Amino acid sequence: MKKGRLFCEFTISGTNLKYLIGYLQNKSIGVFNYVEVDDKTSKVLIDYCDRRKFFAICKNMCYNIKCVKYKGMLSPFIIAYKNIGLIIGLALFIITALYSSDYILRVDVGGSYYESEILSISKDYGVDVYKKFSKANIAGLKQKLLSLNPSISFISIDKKGNTLNINVVSSENNDTLFNKNSTDLLSPVNGVIESVSVLRGTALVEKGQEVSIGTPLIGAYTIGKEDKIFPTYIVGRITVLEKKVKFYKLSTVNEENIKTAEAILKFNENDEVVSINSCKVDGGIEVLITIRHVIVGG
Repeated sequence: MKKGRLFCEFTISGTNLKYLIGYLQNKSIGVFNYVEVDDKTSKVLIDYCDRRKFFAICKNMCYNIKCVKYKGMLSPFIIAYKNIGLIIGLALFIITALYSSDYILRVDVGGSYYESEILSISKDYGVDVYKKFSKANIAGLKQKLLSLNPSISFISIDKKGNTLNINVVSSENNDTLFNKNSTDLLSPVNGVIESVSVLRGTALVEKGQEVSIGTPLIGAYTIGKEDKIFPTYIVGRITVLEKKVKFYKLSTVNEENIKTAEAILKFNENDEVVSINSCKVDGGIEVLITIRHVIVGG
């Protein structure tokens, strides 16, 4: 091997390192990129061709020497040689995955629901590429998908070779479950989007976005190739956090009055209270309440 094509980076620990570097250079051993890490540790590059001479010189000296990496145009080859066991193991894993029917190499989603949403949910149940079919929670995944919407009447999950097929079947009576001429799902409240889950239709908002009453949340259409729009019905779930502030003018402010004021805002069967706080202000009580609204399409 010609010099200058491959270098070893060494860390050297000990005392009087500058003397060692000068001694190496006097012995015609090229020392490159000398860097002092601290008072007793340095990093140097030594030509791979000089490594044996380098070790022979340092053999009887009180230095701790370690090769930490390889650099140069031939470094990928030496790294591969040093890690041949890992490479062989990785190759065997890939071959095993390709020829073992227990590994999932592809997931196909059929039916009328958004593939990306189904695939995202499936990952939580061990259904993903390069995962083992035998380790997947198929029963749990079916139950989860069936709970998404009452229109889903049947789900089949089967494996053919290394491909896992997920087929979502809607009820035959879709006309009674969905309005196929449905319009966009609009926000009934003012607030901030907390979560977006759309199985059919087009999401028009994202997490953290502020919305007001009448803001379109899910569009009753899908976008195909070349941005062509196809009308559809909506299947989705949006949660919106709304903050309400109410001032109650009271001549006397006490604990009982505060609880009464909070209860007036809190008790609504359609609201899920996230937080509620109250404070005394001049002339009464100010109550701040955060409510989670669950808006479902479909």
